[in-house]
Amino acid sequence: MALLEVVICSDYPTQLALSTTVAALGYGPYDAHGELSLAYVVVLSLADTALLLALIAMFLSIHGEGARDLFLGTRSISAEARLGLPLALPPSGWA
Repeated sequence: MALLEVVICSDYPTQLALSTTVAALGYGPYDAHGELSLAYVVVLSLADTALLLALIAMFLSIHGEGARDLFLGTRSISAEARLGLPLALPPSGWA
């Protein structure tokens, strides 16, 4: 079962399904000049990300696990901010 879930979430099946769906709706990957369309790439990437997150959340739910703990962790926001803030500041000595 785990191997099937990994294959489904490997990005190839979802991109193939989405690109086929978008093509069936009449939108191709190339614009009128024969160049790769930025809009096509952006729409496909965003839709693929949303679909993958939904699949992962569904598989976690099926197994009785929480998506929030996996994606966001169990620490409070203030604890995360205390740990992350020094990483966002420039090192001392930078002028």
